[in-house]
Amino acid sequence: MTRFVEGFACDDDATLYGWVPGLESLAPYPQRDASMHEFLLGPYARVPTYYMAAARLVGGTILDLGCGDGRLAVRLAREGFAVVGVDKDAAMLHRLQARRERLPWAIRWRIAAHRADFTEDDLAGSGRFAMVLLAGATLAAVPPHSRAAFLKGLRSVLEPGGCLAFDHCEHDPVRLALEPVRKFNLTIDRRNGLSSLMSVTQRFADGIEQITYDSSVLGSDGKVRRQRSTTAKYVISDNELRSALSAAGWSVERNLRTSVATGVDNRFTVCWPRD
Repeated sequence: MTRFVEGFACDDDATLYGWVPGLESLAPYPQRDASMHEFLLGPYARVPTYYMAAARLVGGTILDLGCGDGRLAVRLAREGFAVVGVDKDAAMLHRLQARRERLPWAIRWRIAAHRADFTEDDLAGSGRFAMVLLAGATLAAVPPHSRAAFLKGLRSVLEPGGCLAFDHCEHDPVRLALEPVRKFNLTIDRRNGLSSLMSVTQRFADGIEQITYDSSVLGSDGKVRRQRSTTAKYVISDNELRSALSAAGWSVERNLRTSVATGVDNRFTVCWPRD
């Protein structure tokens, strides 16, 4: 049995999990793989609407940390919000600028982008914002030992009444212990006439999630091109995160859990600074 979603197909190796959970990449990827990585975000299709709702609560300018190619920044700008995107990868920011240039002027001017490593660089000079957001795997880029200090630093860039919003993938520790390695086989039919087979291996060890993407692309010339890429993320436990937020002076006001697959949840959280 093969299940098709938006021009892509997942075979049963993937659907054993109900979907393809938590396979989004933290590492930059080339333009040719953009549609594939958009597909891997499929389990989180509702999450952008949560960020829209949070943005409407506070209004004002939004700081999008780890903005990538503007997946959220463009949607927020279309809704009338000014957005400042920050990312450390020049190629991803170039794609964001290209997307920005294709927008109507009334929307385009609302988006600004800056290159910086938000996990290391001081954000105090970025300005003041009504909301700071860390979408997808962004928070998983921050090492656990420095997470509390990082989260505390975000308070310095908020306007009075502003909030922090983020989502992350939460894995059941019991299931991780029983199944530290997971494999998925994907058949991707691209709209340009090319097709590719992808094998994704997800490994968990010592609090690190390592993902390897192996793909074979059949071109229109009949030749097969093989490609490999990897990404690594820190596994986020709910107890450790709550402790880091408390130590950083944040009060959790909203915490929405959505089941992505067996033993895998997406958590969307909105916090305000604690007085």
